[in-house]
Amino acid sequence: MSLEETYDRTAEDWHRDHKSDSWWQEGADCTKSGGLIYLAVKEAREGKPEGVVEKENDYGYECERFFSHFTMSELEKYLADADGRVVWQSKTPHPNGKTVWLQIIGQK
Repeated sequence: MSLEETYDRTAEDWHRDHKSDSWWQEGADCTKSGGLIYLAVKEAREGKPEGVVEKENDYGYECERFFSHFTMSELEKYLADADGRVVWQSKTPHPNGKTVWLQIIGQK
């Protein structure tokens, strides 16, 4: 797969160690005009840092992973900045009750 090519759709499940304006653009740049972009991230919680190392036991063993947290309005802005529009969005609470996953599908 070459990033010089473009695709009908891209899907991202981001666990970035930082937030920057370029991370979203990477996926959007390789999506064809009219293509779909899917993104799932953890929701930011008021009073909590934008990024945090979390201990989890989701895979049957304890591990630490870094998560960046976002708001839906941030995702909408990233999509608009990439000349896209929101097709669908959702806030889905994780069964553990600790996390809300934000999901967005955009069309470029």
